[in-house]
Amino acid sequence: MTATLSLYSSLWQLVRGGEIDHVEIGSRRYDSREALKSFIEANTRRGSHYPHR
Repeated sequence: MTATLSLYSSLWQLVRGGEIDHVEIGSRRYDSREALKSFIEANTRRGSHYPHR
């Protein structure tokens, strides 16, 4: 349950920050599957970004 809440919290922060496109209807915000897919593709990195110890 905590991981799910964390996911929604992170998604909310990305939407609020304008990093994921959304539509507001009343007080609710809706994200399209395409907007999420585009965000993931734009932020996907290959390989290791951490120094080896």
